[in-house]
Amino acid sequence: MARLWQLQRQDWAYVFMGLLATIPLGAGRPLMGRLFSAASNSFSRPPAIRIGEGPYAQWIGILDTQDLRHEADKQCLQFFLLGAMMCVSTAIQLGCFRKAAESLTRQVRLMSFRAMFRQDISWFDARSAGQLADRLASEAPLIKSFTGENLAGVLQVIIFIITGLGLALAASWQLTLCTAIFLPMLTLGSLAMLQALKQTNQTRAGPVVSEAMGNIRTVAAFSLEERMLQRYQELLQMEAQGEWNSSKATGLGAAFNSSITYVMFGGVIFVANIFISNGEINPASVLEVLFPIMFAAQGAAMASQWQSDKAKARLAMNHLFQTLDRTPGIDAYSEAGRQPEQVCGAIEFRNVSFRYPSRPDVVVFDDFCLAIEPSTTVALCGPSGSGKSTTIALLQRFYDPRAGSVHLDGQDLRDLNLAWLRGKMALVQQEPILFVGTVLENISYGREGGASEQQCVEAAVAANAKGFIASFPEGFQTQVGEREMQLSGGQKQRIAIARAMVREPAVLLLDEATSALDSESERVVQEALDKLMAQKARTTLVIAHRLSTIIGSDLICVVYQGRIVEKGTHNELICIPGGHYQQLAKRQHLGPA
Repeated sequence: MARLWQLQRQDWAYVFMGLLATIPLGAGRPLMGRLFSAASNSFSRPPAIRIGEGPYAQWIGILDTQDLRHEADKQCLQFFLLGAMMCVSTAIQLGCFRKAAESLTRQVRLMSFRAMFRQDISWFDARSAGQLADRLASEAPLIKSFTGENLAGVLQVIIFIITGLGLALAASWQLTLCTAIFLPMLTLGSLAMLQALKQTNQTRAGPVVSEAMGNIRTVAAFSLEERMLQRYQELLQMEAQGEWNSSKATGLGAAFNSSITYVMFGGVIFVANIFISNGEINPASVLEVLFPIMFAAQGAAMASQWQSDKAKARLAMNHLFQTLDRTPGIDAYSEAGRQPEQVCGAIEFRNVSFRYPSRPDVVVFDDFCLAIEPSTTVALCGPSGSGKSTTIALLQRFYDPRAGSVHLDGQDLRDLNLAWLRGKMALVQQEPILFVGTVLENISYGREGGASEQQCVEAAVAANAKGFIASFPEGFQTQVGEREMQLSGGQKQRIAIARAMVREPAVLLLDEATSALDSESERVVQEALDKLMAQKARTTLVIAHRLSTIIGSDLICVVYQGRIVEKGTHNELICIPGGHYQQLAKRQHLGPA
């Protein structure tokens, strides 16, 4: 809680004003109960009494109608003033607390998002994108329960109880003490409801919806609608079962609270009759005790609802601070590490052993070795699952090897500044990712701090992308990304290549950049990649499935079961009888260059 309140430092003025407004607002309802009791007692007094019987009976007035009207006017004015006070207090309280709460929610979301970016890739491997998005969308607002309207509610409850009991004690301390024994019983139901809430099933069905809707074409192509519905139904059933178990306990708790309230009222009347019969209190005191106690009981019942919100908020807060306090093994925000002024591009994998944290039983590399000379193009090929793409993941320090080391210009990557290291590399993947925004913005993301429009246009020209971009109605200002302009795979890939070009990397990483394209798109994209590799002297690591795209590489390495089993140029490898590369080339109908 202390850490959470620290986030509200700049909003203390709003919190303080909200607290001040809560005082009259909390006292308002018990005071209204007191006014009700006073009005009821006034109306219950007869204006006259009957003396005698039959025709000789007479009515003698005991209450002046002028006094009655004057008292009614006074009570009406008191109700009006109380209503005005409640109106002003409510406006100030809700306005101030909502302002503070929304400010806190904004900070929490920003801090959570920043903390997520800090985490290493293995942390993301264990969590789905839908789960993380759901946490930002639904859990962050819950935390405002500690400072928003619910906090105002619990303060209001405290004042309800204090004011209600105070007014009741002033009317009749004997009757109040007898009825106050019922108030602790109200907490029993609230505790049962709170305990049930803690045990509520936290299964989330939302990520299934995000996954299905985000990949609707795949779902439709494979007729997976019913299977997705079944998965969603199973998760909903799990949630429903948890809610049902919780609702049984909360229902019993609420029923207990309600019954105790009525029992308490009955007890008040029973005890009041005894006190009145003994002459210890007057009848008017009964309502003066009953109404304030009633509002105090309502306030205690309201506390259980706040406790429910508080429990959810505490769970959300725990998730938040777990993420904030987690220091990843590979810290994206760390400023430690060397930042050499120049990069030659010499890369070396020294006796690397590696397993993915999410699959610790699967060996990817075992004593893997590879040396890449500066300003050369080295290609890795081999069957799927042999570990080719893992080299790129290790080179960008998405993961660290379990044994061995990866070096850039003779320096262990773990000794280099992470942001600097990744800033010297550019990656073009098999599935190009475009962010929601314009074409120009997507290209400019390639350079840290953004690239100028002229630099983006030049990169688009070099990537063979200027032609189709110019054909768009809004050119470089065309919106792309989710639900925007539909681009072909080749067009997306060329924009991704332009993004890599504008970065001017020392090391270029191509992870099967053309394998998902048709032959014509592959030809155009390959031309763009050739320009990118020839743009200046740089080291290029190519992961390829189609051997036709790596024939001109300076060195080709065949990776099999986590090790390099063959290496050489295309013409050298294709002449190895029965070799892995020769078999791959035959399947793709390739001969010597």
